[in-house]
Amino acid sequence: MFVRCDITKEMSVKAVLKKILQKYDRIDVLINNASIDYPPLKDNKRFKLENFTINDFKKDINVSLIGSLICTKIFGGYMAKKRWCNFKYCI
Repeated sequence: MFVRCDITKEMSVKAVLKKILQKYDRIDVLINNASIDYPPLKDNKRFKLENFTINDFKKDINVSLIGSLICTKIFGGYMAKKRWCNFKYCI
């Protein structure tokens, strides 16, 4: 199943949870693996720290950290309620 989602928006992640539950009726695993891949520009300038902009960094933080938090909050929260996870607070 492929579902497009903006993990930086809680409503988008909640919509994905709903679609998955409609099709599969449960969620067993969450793997947070999202990131932004910046393609190389002329002479690979994008990969030099001095050319990495603050906006690029903010986008990375938004996807990698905040997006992971949102997914864990929504999917992990659902799994915790169903006790289908091994989080310490599910015991």
